[in-house]
Formats: sequence, C-alpha cells, structure tokens
Amino acid sequence: MKEEIVKKLKIVDKDLNQLPESFQDNPQSRLLNLCSAFLTSVNKYTSGEPGKVIFLGDARPVYSAFEREIRDTRPKFTIDQVSAVSERAGSTSASPSPSISDTLAPDRPTADPAGNDSISLDAVKKCISEMRTRELYGICPFAVHEHYIAKFTSCWQNICTRHFEDIQTILKERIDEICNLHFGRFTSSGLHYDVT
Repeated sequence: MKEEIVKKLKIVDKDLNQLPESFQDNPQSRLLNLCSAFLTSVNKYTSGEPGKVIFLGDARPVYSAFEREIRDTRPKFTIDQVSAVSERAGSTSASPSPSISDTLAPDRPTADPAGNDSISLDAVKKCISEMRTRELYGICPFAVHEHYIAKFTSCWQNICTRHFEDIQTILKERIDEICNLHFGRFTSSGLHYDVT
C-alpha cells in the first residue's frame, strides 16, 4: 500500500511540475520574464549561435534551390549553322531573320527547366536592326537590352514568391516550436493561443 501511495505521489508531483509557475507574487514581472526568454530564444535562432539550430542553416536548401532556379533562367545564345556559314563566306543573303516576337527560336526543343529556349544570333541581329534609332555604329540600342532582360526575368516573380513561402513556412514552424517551449504550459489560460 505504501508503494502505491509513493507511485501516486510521484505522478502528482510530475503533473504539478508541468503546471505554470504561480504568478501571485508579481504577475507582471513573471510575464515579462517569460516574454523576454521567448524573445531571447527567437534572437538566438535568427542571429545564430555556435552549435545550435539556426535560421540560416534551416533555410540554406531553399536558398540553394532559389539560386539554381534563377541561374537557370539565363538566356542561352546560339549561332545558327546557316548564319555561321554565311558569315564565313561573307554572304549577307542568309535565310530571313525572325522578327522580335520570334526571338526565342520555336523549333528548338528546350532542355531548360525554366522553359527558356536558345536565342539565335540571327534573332539578336534582327532585334537590333528593328530597334535601332540614332545609335552610333557598334552600339547596341538600350531597348534591345531591356527586351532580353524583360524576357528572361519575367518568371522571377513566381520563383521568388514560391521560395519566399518556403522560407516563411520554415520560420513559422520554428517559431511555433519556440512558442510551445516557453508558453506550452499556458494552454488552459489562453496565453499560448494568444501568442501563437
């Protein structure tokens, strides 16, 4: 009978230790200390501390994927065989050049995950000739730069938004863990719910 009482007493002590500390003596100070400890944990996670789990470590795979996807949007310029042969021969009567709207060669298969096809030298020449106004010889019109930059950065908004959401999910999960660590004992009072 004594052993049963000791076991039950241990269970009660364990349950008692899981309850939040009493705030009767100075509730404002206790709550302030609790919030300060929470903010310190968040600061250690976001700023970094040697040997601990940090935000940049958790986010590194997302940053690497983001960098790879942005890099994959770079334009891929090619020299058409017809253009190369005609330039070697000094001929200017090569096959007709595509218009600006056709600067991405539609007949080329794409191996690029971002969907960027190769741009032929003829397409670039045609684009320059159509956009040339009063530039000196050998100077590429700024509108051509804008055209190709806009074409290959058009998908960046989706890439950035998707990876930002991934980072936000990582941060939210970790902050929830920190909230549970500091405020998990206050579920019945509603403090845990208010913080999260």
